[in-house]
Parts: sequence; C-alpha cells; structure tokens
Amino acid sequence: MLPWAMHRALPAMRGFIGAALRGAPLPLLPWAGYLITAALCGVALGARFAMLPQNAGLGFLTFYPVVILAAMLFGTGPGVLAIALSAVAADYFFLRPLGTFAVAGREVLSLATFCFSGGLTCFLAHHVRAASRELRESEQRLRGLYEAPHVGIALTDMQGRFVQFNEAFRGICGYSAEELKALDYWTLTPRRYEAAEAEQLASLARSGHYGPYEKEYVRKDGSIVPLQLNGALLKGSDGQNYIWSIVEDISERKRLQAELASESVRSRMFLRTASDGVHILDASARIVEVSDSFCAMLGYPREQVIGMHPSRWDDRLAAQFAAASLPVLLAGDRLRFTTVYRRKDGTTLDVEVTADRFELDGEQYGFCAARDVTEQRRLERAVLEAADREQRRLGHDLHDGLGQELTGLSMLAAALASAERKAGRPGAEAIAHLEELTRRAIANCRAVARGLSPLGYARGGLIEALEEMAVLQREAYGANIRFEAVRNAPLRLTTDTADHVYRIAQEAVTNARRHGQAQAIELTLDIQPSSVRLEVLDNGVGLPQASAPTDASGMGLRIMRYRAALIGAHLTVGPGERGGTLISCECPQSSQAELAADIGPAAARA
Repeated sequence: MLPWAMHRALPAMRGFIGAALRGAPLPLLPWAGYLITAALCGVALGARFAMLPQNAGLGFLTFYPVVILAAMLFGTGPGVLAIALSAVAADYFFLRPLGTFAVAGREVLSLATFCFSGGLTCFLAHHVRAASRELRESEQRLRGLYEAPHVGIALTDMQGRFVQFNEAFRGICGYSAEELKALDYWTLTPRRYEAAEAEQLASLARSGHYGPYEKEYVRKDGSIVPLQLNGALLKGSDGQNYIWSIVEDISERKRLQAELASESVRSRMFLRTASDGVHILDASARIVEVSDSFCAMLGYPREQVIGMHPSRWDDRLAAQFAAASLPVLLAGDRLRFTTVYRRKDGTTLDVEVTADRFELDGEQYGFCAARDVTEQRRLERAVLEAADREQRRLGHDLHDGLGQELTGLSMLAAALASAERKAGRPGAEAIAHLEELTRRAIANCRAVARGLSPLGYARGGLIEALEEMAVLQREAYGANIRFEAVRNAPLRLTTDTADHVYRIAQEAVTNARRHGQAQAIELTLDIQPSSVRLEVLDNGVGLPQASAPTDASGMGLRIMRYRAALIGAHLTVGPGERGGTLISCECPQSSQAELAADIGPAAARA
C-alpha cells in the first residue's frame, strides 16, 4: 500500500517543487510555509539520528537540504526559520557538549559556517525566485501577444520560409498551417514591393531590426490585404539567423483613412465653393477654418483670417455675440442674427449669420455661415421707406384734402340747419344730423392721418408723438400707459430714425396689449448725449420660450428687429425684472451732417 501511495504522490511532489523553483505562486496559506518548514526540520532531525550515532559528528548533515528547500519553495522567511531551528537542534543534540546549548571549541566555527552558508542560501534563493517570477511574467506577456487574435507573429529563416507563426498570422494569409510552412513570404508579396523589401533587409542587416513599414500580401483566395510589419533579427539555438516579425492587418485603418481623405476633399471643395462665408470658431471664439468666400467677403487673405477674433471684423459681435452668445452657441442652441461686417478697407456690409455647435475629438466648435444681405437690405429699406413715404403722403392728403373738404361740408351743413330752424322747416333736424355725422368723419379722418404720419401731426416731434400715442391708447382701450422722457441731452434724430423709433414703440405697445394681456405699460425715452434708448415694459404674461432673445419668431418682433437694424440700433427682447416683457431699443444720436441733410419735420427737435 505504501509503495503505491508513494508512486501516486511523487509526480505531484515533482510538480509542486518544479512550480516553486520556477517562481510560480504555490496554492498555500501564508503560514503554511512556516509550518511545513518546521516539519521538515523535524524530519531532518530524525534522519540524522537514523543515519549516524549522536556523537559521530556531521551534526548539520541533514539540515542543509531543509534550508535549501525552505528558501527555494517558500521564500526568505521560512528559510531563516529553517536556519534557526536547525542550529538549535544540531547544537543541542549533536555538538559537544551533548544535551546542552553550550558550544565549545571547534564547534563554534561549525555553527557559524552553517548559519553563514544558510543565510547565503536564503539570499541567493530570494534572487533566484525573483528572476524566475520575472521570467514567468515575461513568458505570459509574450504568450498573450503570440495568442492575440489581431496581431500576426511569424518566424522565418533568412530565405523567407515560414518556420513558426501564430493563428492570427495564418488567418491573415488564409492558408492552413501545413500550406503556410511550405511557402515563403516572397510568394505572398507582390513584385512591386521588391525594392522596399531590399531596403528593409538592408536595415535588418545593418541595425538588427526593420520597420515599421507597410506592404501587402496576396491571400490564398487572391485578395490583397494591407499590412504593417515590424521585425528583428534573432539567432537560434542552432546558430542560424532568423527573422521575427510582427504583422498587423491594417485593412480597417486603410478604409478609415480613405474615408477621411474623401471627407477632407469634400470639405475642402465645400469651403472652396461655398457661396456663404463659412468660418469655424473654437471655444475661445478664434477662427480655425474658413471658406474662400469668407476671406473674399472681408478682403483678408486666408493666412490673416486664421486665428482672428470676431472683434476684428464686427464691433457688435465682439460686444454681443462673443461675450454672451458664444457660450449659448457652444451649449447647443442654434443662433440666427443679422449684423454688420467691417472689411479690411473699412467699408461695411450687412450680413445674416447662422451659427451652430458641433464636437470634434472632445473639443467644442462653432460653425458659422455669413450671407451677404447688403443688396437685400438695400431693397427692403427702399421698399419700407417708400411705404413710409406713401403713408405720410396719404396722411397729408387725408388731413389737407379730404379733411378740409369734410370740414367745409360740416360748416355748410351747420349753416343750412340754422337757416332751416329759423324758417321753421321740418328738414332742420335731418340737416343737423348730417352735420354731426360730418364732424365724426372729420375726427376719424384726422385719426387715420395721425396714424399714417404720427410725427407730422404731433405738436413737436418724437417726444410729443409718444405722449400723444400714450393718451390715445388710454382713451381708446382703457390701458394704463405712462410715458416718461429723460432729457439728459437734446434729441438729435433724423426724420426716418425718429419715425422708426416711434413705429418700434407703437408695435411694442400693441403687442403688450394684444398678446401680453398687459394691464400696465411703462414707456420710457432716455436721451443721452451719444444715444437714445427706448424701453417698453409691461406687466403681462411675458414671452413664450419660442420667442426668447435668440429667436426671431413673430411678425411683430421681426419688424421691430428689422427697423432697429435699419437705423443701426440694438434691440433686445426679454423678461422684465418683476415679470412681463421688456423691449429695449438703443440707437446712436444722428450726426450734424445727417441732420443738415434731413428736411423732415422731426429732425433735430428736442
């Protein structure tokens, strides 16, 4: 029974000891190594008693193997324990005087030699185990690389014949293992790579390695696979040189590169042929890419445009868009607004800008497309000015033509009614009723004329027209409208500018009353030396989200924005501090040259 058990246990022990000597971690608890070491010391003590008489000398004969095994199998700690237990046992049982721990004579040298040699053994065993562990980890890394499913590894002799390769390389080539061993890499390489192969072999002979470089293999099915290769020169155990190559299939990379190249060509063509002025801003509002049309729009060469900030070509954009709207843009909200660009030569042009956000490689960018609307704005301005002139003409015609005729008719009816009453005729009441209807027609005619040309019939100019509008709104609709003029400077606006400011105020009040359901409206005209600011604040329901300051929805808002743009004003629409809606329009005061050229009745009136 015992020989059979020993026969079954020996292979396991050999594997156990072999794994320990290779530095592999043993499946033991941390304290088990110390316990086994103590047991081995006991076995060594018994073996010493069995081998020689107690006083025969050679007291450390059976303890040296225990120290070596403990240090190699379990490490430095158990090795030191083996030294200590062996020294104590040998001193007591086998060193003279026997049966004591005293050491006399030459036995001291024997004990010291054992402890020194045991310590040296533990030191060497520690480094052997560390080296074995590093070698094992390196083998594991190399095996992981060799078995990697996407990296081909091949070993060839100097004639190019395949000696060894992994499964990934075989899959790249499409051959079976037996077929591949009968081939060389010259069979797989197209002839157009002969010169490149010669250069790589020369590099291999000169420096001991080659690559990385790209080439192609012809697979078994005749298809072409693009590869990237790296290699090194190795000397085998037979003294022959071999080439160790790492081969990577770069088909997907090539496909992506082709797609990127195609996309790059399309992008360049788009930027070259785009009619709108396309410019891309980074998070700091600096231009990183630009179309040819944008460069032509501003009159700068491309080299000067790259890196420019919006303040270089648009003062409004620097103060409004770059400071406030760019964070909104980069947060994902799409913007559309109109502004004025300044060319390199100092001339200006009206543009409509559409801006949106996108992300590339984790960085935020703004895509902006500017469309030159100078001619469109000129035509729109001409149409609006023609309409305003026609309105003023109609107002004058109604007031001076039809109004005067109705006034004459009213006076005639009054005279006839008086004559009929004096004569006692029954038609006097009918004629008196006709007079009353005529007076109402005169009042309506004057109201229509005032609406068509408000500044022409106000007692003064813009301020008086706004005061009269507030009064008419209160009388006609019962709205609580208050008007205040802050006069810190004389009012210097041309007729057209004053008319646009009045129309903006009129539209804002109408919107507040009709759509905002406001019960109270505050109308303020703040006159400063260099600017005039109009504010309309109501206590209504406020603007819906779709009518936020960045959105131009609603005909009324679009008209107000357009009128503001015509006079170079800055219009903002937003919530009031205590609810409702606040509309603000700030325009510059007109210059003396503009006032001198203006012949309208509202020009230069304070």
